[in-house]
Amino acid sequence: MKKLLFLLLFSCSTAHAGIYENGNTLLRDMDGTEMAKMYALGYITGAADAYNEALCIPQTVTKGQLNDVVYRFLKINPQHRDLPADVLVLLSLGEHWACPKKDKGRNKS
Repeated sequence: MKKLLFLLLFSCSTAHAGIYENGNTLLRDMDGTEMAKMYALGYITGAADAYNEALCIPQTVTKGQLNDVVYRFLKINPQHRDLPADVLVLLSLGEHWACPKKDKGRNKS
């Protein structure tokens, strides 16, 4: 989780293209018209692709599943919705598909 937060804080946010200012605006579109839902889904999918190195999302996961995870996170964490949308996408997906920690070869005595 520390690695994920480090990447989150110090990465250049390629997914944040100015479409969504924060989680509130993303959630608004996720609950909006069919066209708005498609924009939100595209944004979430793009963010997942952009953060591919920090996440370990199985190839069998669908775009709909990504959308569901982000939607649930935004709904149950209203206190964080003022954060940038790309940050919230990374955090929500990271809760489900964080890469396993690698053993650094320490001797277990």
